[in-house]
Parts: sequence; C-alpha cells; structure tokens
Amino acid sequence: MLEHLTRYFAWRDDGTLTAAMEATLVDASSARYAHLVQRLATRDPARADALGKAFGALPDDAFLRVLLAPETGYRLGYDPGDALTETADYLETAIAVEAAILGQAPVPAKPAWSARGDHYFPGEAGAIVAARTDDVFDPRRPYVAPALHGMIVDASSPRAVGKLVHIAGQAAPIAPAHLAAALDRIDAALAVVRETDAAAWRTLTGLTDVIVVRSDPSVPEHYTSASTTLCLRRPVLRNPFVAAARVCDLADGLVHEAIHCACDISEMVDGPWLNDASAYGTYVFSPWTGRRLDLHTYLQACWVWYGLWNFWLAALEEGTIAPDDAAYCLARAYRGFYGALAVDRLLAATPWIAPRLLAALASAQAAVLAQADALPIGRTPSAQ
Repeated sequence: MLEHLTRYFAWRDDGTLTAAMEATLVDASSARYAHLVQRLATRDPARADALGKAFGALPDDAFLRVLLAPETGYRLGYDPGDALTETADYLETAIAVEAAILGQAPVPAKPAWSARGDHYFPGEAGAIVAARTDDVFDPRRPYVAPALHGMIVDASSPRAVGKLVHIAGQAAPIAPAHLAAALDRIDAALAVVRETDAAAWRTLTGLTDVIVVRSDPSVPEHYTSASTTLCLRRPVLRNPFVAAARVCDLADGLVHEAIHCACDISEMVDGPWLNDASAYGTYVFSPWTGRRLDLHTYLQACWVWYGLWNFWLAALEEGTIAPDDAAYCLARAYRGFYGALAVDRLLAATPWIAPRLLAALASAQAAVLAQADALPIGRTPSAQ
C-alpha cells in the first residue's frame, strides 16, 4: 500500500484502498481468532469446541461485530503474559450478549457488556429491550450506547472508563451534561468531514468503529485525541466537552486518528516501516508540535499532517467550516513542512527506513510545498 499513500491521504481514493484495509483487518482478526482457538484446544478441547460453535452460530453481521470490535482486536493481538483464559471469557460473554440482542438466547445471568461497548445487561432476567440511548448509564438497567453514523460513542463501558494501554491521562465518570455536549460536538465534527470530502469520510467511517469519550481530570481544561496500534479503529477523545474543544479540533482529531489506523494497516500489508528493531529507540523532534517522538511515531506523524493539510485545504475551498478555523488548522498542518523540515529531519535515520516509504514521504512533502506556494501561507515566515 506504500506507493498509494501519497494519493490516498490527498483524499483521491475511490474507496478501493479503504475496502482493502477493511478486508485486511477481517483476515488478520480471523487468523488471530483461529490461533486463539487452537491454543485453547490444547488446554480445554471441550471449551474450544463450544466457543467455536457459539461464535459460528451468530449471523454474519453479529459475528463481524464481535470479531472486528477494537477490544477484540486488542485481546487477540496483544497478549501480556498468558491471557488465554481471560480472552476466552471475554469472547464467551460478547457472543452471549449478541445472541441475547438477537433473541437467540436469554440475557446473560451476570452483568455483561457487548464487544463494542454498545449494549449492557445488568445480569437480571427480563426484557431484552434496552434503555433509551440518551439515558444516563445505570448499572442496574439495560443500556444502549449512542451511535453516530454507525460509530459507537462509548463513555460508560469498562473499555472507556478503565485504564487504556498506551493512552495517557485518567478517566472519571462523565457528567450527563458533558456527555450531551460531547455528542453534539462530535456530530457536528462528523458533519464537517462528511460535507468536506467523500474520500476522507470513507476513511473515517471505515477505520473508526468505537469513539471513546473520557472525562480526564488530570487535564481538566485540555482536549486532545489519541489512539494506539494495539486497539485499531478506536479513537479516544479526552475532554471533548471543554471550551478548548472546538468543532474543527474534533474533526481534526477524528481524521488524525483514522490516518494513524490506515498507517498501521499499511504496515500489516507491506511489512514494518523500520528495518531494524533498534531504530524504534531513535527520537526526532516534531516540527509540528515540538514534542520528542520515537522514529516510528514520527513517520506516522508525517502522514497524519499531510492528510490533515489536504483535508483542511478542501474544507477551506468547500466552505464547510468557518474560514478562520480552517485557516488555523491548515497553518498548523503546514508548519512542519515549511522549509522541507519534515523529511529533512529523517535524513540521519535513512538507513533504517524502508526506501519506498521515504520516497513516498518526499513526494508528499513536495506536493504540500507546491500547493502552499500558491497560498499566502506559503510565503509567511510565521508559519514556522
């Protein structure tokens, strides 16, 4: 996929590459699930057989909801120590919840969440119909999380409020008013993406399954987005209800994390971008934020800011957001490319980087500089 990334993150794909990425996730998740069942069969053949039959009994759409849920990907792809039993427990519960939603089985006897964090049963016999999606989560009642354009917004499941690997900060219960504000802003941000660029919208919706919303008391007035390769298609929005979280910032964050996901999938297809494990301990200062990034993260950051440059250029041209907001986001994305900084900072690390990747990034940077030269931003030293 490397040769296509410059075009892909210029939002010129017709959907073919996004579909290929989704298919890659299905294949990878299926292989990891099969490996788990094989491991489980060596310890408990009866349990492995029952798990396979229960999973296979689900309709295709329910099967894929469980298989492709970000939490499932994390548990199947990342095994700290020996988590085989815990992963089997998780899958059995997720399958039972899907079967109950479909009316194929009774509701689980113990409190249980779905794989995507969108359904909860409190562990009591009763109606399968869950609470209204705009109700506040109450562990004593069935619950359905809100969804926007098919993407779950999870602020209540253990996958949203617990400690998340590779995600900084803390999590506190989110106030109902804060959740309502976050939902309104996320919906508005998604509308900006949808109305700005069809290809960017396909990438965002194809590579986002669950949007986690967290109230983070460690930075109470600060908003930021985050994600991790260990849990694909799950952007985490920290404090998206604060004043600093403008609609343009939320749109920027959601596109930002979808680009990271696409980069991760590209490596699944093409192989590692770095050819030596020791290179992961090399650091580069980001010309966008000034932060010290490991080399691998920096390579992804180059694509992220290239994709955001193209997205906000389209937003400015289409008038889908206030011109001042679009110009601000565009200038922020351009900052790291000004003076060819982005690729120049990779020169010392050239021996460790896949040559095709370096060539693609050089092409992307050249495209940004050529476009910027025709804009006032390209002639403004303050853009540094």
